[in-house]
Amino acid sequence: MHFSNGVVDLPNLMTENIKNILFFIALGKRVLILKMRVNIKKASIEDKQEVLALCRFFYNRWSPYTYQYFKNKWDGLYKQVVVATLESRIIGYLAFRTPNSDRRFKDMLYISDLYVLPKHREKGIGTKLVEFAERIKNERKLGRLIVNVDKNSNSIKFYNELGFKIYKKSHKSCKLIKKD
Repeated sequence: MHFSNGVVDLPNLMTENIKNILFFIALGKRVLILKMRVNIKKASIEDKQEVLALCRFFYNRWSPYTYQYFKNKWDGLYKQVVVATLESRIIGYLAFRTPNSDRRFKDMLYISDLYVLPKHREKGIGTKLVEFAERIKNERKLGRLIVNVDKNSNSIKFYNELGFKIYKKSHKSCKLIKKD
């Protein structure tokens, strides 16, 4: 990549393999890169309050019951949560279930929640969270990833772009699956 003083030509940038998430500020035909490192890691018990804040923000609109379940069961659930951090702050999370945590999910990793703060969307963070979950699936020698989403959401397109295929539809939701 050729750049000087933090400015790079956009066509050259688009062909580079960028390992970190980058935020761009347009400057005419050039782009200034402000590099901000997003880390993806397994959650720790200390992440409880930040994950619960995100969970409350998301679920108060949809399901207060799910928030309460998450809050009350955190000490056992945090081992099944992956978080995205930016400058030591959690900006997104993915929660999952496996055969060890729920016998219904034989030979699969079930993504039960994926949430990224609105101002951090469209930057590859959700993709990185799903990729991390896929690594966990492979480490545990599970055969597939599965997720259930609202039928009328943008989530279907998101998961399709990651290789998931529609498995089953109902009047409210859509189940997607990704096999090896």
